[in-house]
Amino acid sequence: MTLPAILITFAMWWWLVFFIMLPWRVEDQAPRPSQPGNVTGAPANPLLGKKIAISTLAALVLTALTYIAVSSHLYSFWDAVRHQGI
Repeated sequence: MTLPAILITFAMWWWLVFFIMLPWRVEDQAPRPSQPGNVTGAPANPLLGKKIAISTLAALVLTALTYIAVSSHLYSFWDAVRHQGI
């Protein structure tokens, strides 16, 4: 894999993991009085920093596994495309 392919793979894994984690442990402000201008359904504490850190670590691991699978010829994207007849 080339460096651009690795960076694109990392970005794809990062966004996928981040959007999967985004709704976890979200509590709305409904039980508490919200500040003026805030919607009561807005998250009270979205934990974005923690979710970004976990997404980054998970994306690094998944990118490394993808790199190993492609580099050791366990999986070939080109063979998959040829097999599909695309």
